[in-house]
Amino acid sequence: MSQSSSSPGPQANRPIEGSKMLVISFLLAFFAVVVVLVYVSQIRAQNVEQMVTLYRLNKSLEPGDVFSADRDVTSFRVPNSIVPNLEYLSPIVGDADLQGRNRTEVRRAASANSLVTNFLFREMDEGLVSGLPSDDRRGFPITITGDEVPETLRPGMTVDIIGTFPPGAGGSFPRKMLVMENVRVLNVGSLVRDATGEGRGAARGFRTIGLDIGPEDQVPLAQVRTITSQYGGFQLTLRNPGDRRRTWTPSRTSNPPIHNVNPEVVRVVESLTGSRLYGR
Repeated sequence: MSQSSSSPGPQANRPIEGSKMLVISFLLAFFAVVVVLVYVSQIRAQNVEQMVTLYRLNKSLEPGDVFSADRDVTSFRVPNSIVPNLEYLSPIVGDADLQGRNRTEVRRAASANSLVTNFLFREMDEGLVSGLPSDDRRGFPITITGDEVPETLRPGMTVDIIGTFPPGAGGSFPRKMLVMENVRVLNVGSLVRDATGEGRGAARGFRTIGLDIGPEDQVPLAQVRTITSQYGGFQLTLRNPGDRRRTWTPSRTSNPPIHNVNPEVVRVVESLTGSRLYGR
């Protein structure tokens, strides 16, 4: 009597193949989790690297108070990308800067919750405190629409003055030109008035700015103001107080002399008025 031999069929291999697929699926899932965790850790590390520490005051300080880096401030974190926008305020950034000011005498009054800046430890000259120029300077007033001056503008800050002038040869639009640079602000005010000056225009917000200039520049700048007022007026831009770079260097010995008003602006205004801005 013969016995029939049986061989394993396809169904016998299915449990083994299923186990392999299960292991492969588990390994793929585990690898995906690892990749996600690594990615998240990298993003967190980048975010930590892109944040910096600034400080605000816990209490008001007066000139003569001794600053305590341990008791007088609360730290907070901000993205590093906004720090360049605060450079004109010269903020204290990081623990090294903060400790460098520890036990330093405060030179200016500051209220609680104010940003801690290097200006807190620098004296403001009497002219800037009172809004009056010093003995050998002049306070030059300008009035600017609210959208042409930074909202953060304060006395003691440094600005560049941009003016609007008639189109150049062959042009059809008014042109902007840098008029003066590195000019200190004496005072800042605000008012609301009729934009036309005749009582028929809509009320608009204006900022009144007092600028600290030399006596030799007051008449030329007044002449420039008369011309720019016909084409759009002045615009102010903030400068870092430590930035002393100049686009041109005044020199009375050069030929022709170079003054504090942009030499190119001087040429444009003189061609329009037919007279010299700075005399002979």
